[in-house]
Amino acid sequence: MILKNNWLILFFVLLGQCSAFSGEVSGTVLFENRYYYEKGLIDDQERLGFSAAFLPLYTHSWESGRQNVSFQAFLRFDQNDEERTHADIRELAYIKALQDWEFRIGVRKVFWGVTESQHLVDVINQTDFVENIDGEDKLGQPMVNVAWVQDFGTVDFFLLPYFRERTFSDSQSRFRFALPVDTDGETYESRLEQKRVDWAVRWSHSVDLWDVAVSYFSGTSREPELRVSSDNSRLVPHYFLIEQIGVELQYTWESWLLKFESITRDAESKKNETHAFVGGFEYTFYGALGTADLGVLTEYHYDDRGLQSTTGFQNDLFIGARLAFNDTQSSEFLGGIIVDLEQNSQLFFIEASRRLNSNWKLSLEARGFLNVADNDVFFSVRKDSYLQAELEWFF
Repeated sequence: MILKNNWLILFFVLLGQCSAFSGEVSGTVLFENRYYYEKGLIDDQERLGFSAAFLPLYTHSWESGRQNVSFQAFLRFDQNDEERTHADIRELAYIKALQDWEFRIGVRKVFWGVTESQHLVDVINQTDFVENIDGEDKLGQPMVNVAWVQDFGTVDFFLLPYFRERTFSDSQSRFRFALPVDTDGETYESRLEQKRVDWAVRWSHSVDLWDVAVSYFSGTSREPELRVSSDNSRLVPHYFLIEQIGVELQYTWESWLLKFESITRDAESKKNETHAFVGGFEYTFYGALGTADLGVLTEYHYDDRGLQSTTGFQNDLFIGARLAFNDTQSSEFLGGIIVDLEQNSQLFFIEASRRLNSNWKLSLEARGFLNVADNDVFFSVRKDSYLQAELEWFF
């Protein structure tokens, strides 16, 4: 097992140090089995693979909870994908709360966004792409975060002193691009490369039935542009400098939940300004199936970059359903399909989970690609539809 960084060594050192202090130790062990429906685009891609992950969490608070530290590590071993066998510090942070201020420093994960099918404004943390292509898994981001809490809302200031590169699958594994990605030869617009200090500010507030947030980010884009190398043998990630303004709106009224996210992004070196948004609604039928609640979701995606969009969602419609059984086992179901309204490419997913007891949980996940056009972002993974079973043990 080869790890290309020193996260694993640091993880065991810190875990040993944590055991010397009072506090609470908990965590999760994951056992995952994934089966791909089709033979891959290259001959030696496996159709069945096992992986396991370990997520220990240490927390300690004092001064009536006004000060606390937390440490969460992540370690995965994958049977087939060398790049997916990796370790990371998801969180290693100190937090101190005062009357109107909260100070946070260290490695953290920060989530922005309200929509279900895509999180446009979520720009602080880098995507851990080898974990899942849905973009939900994030790498820990070093930061200094100061929050100012007032009656008119909360203002968060962020300094981000180190850039994390996006992870990509091994060249012989699933979810690879047409050409292998050179993760050691990435380039940057900034001459400081990873050492450039990015920054951001965000105002958020809840007013009656509205949740509102406006954010500004200045720094290295978390979305790389993949450029073909001079010898046409590989893809080289290039990270631009961007300025991004984000807006989040959510309106809650009876059974309705209206959601909207938009961004305006300016990349000076490309001399262009792009606009994108995703918006829609969720309506819940309470008690529709006995004690179970059924939610119906619809969201529309737009990106004025068209087929040049890095997300692949430039004129797409998402339709889905959520089922919450409201039982003691916390049984849940979420499924949906995203349809490209121009090319008819389709991406579907199903996620279901149920607790077996207080320490064990079973989850099932399926993702698939249908009618993928040859100029679609997902064309290179069109054969990578899969079914996955995951067993979690909580301690």
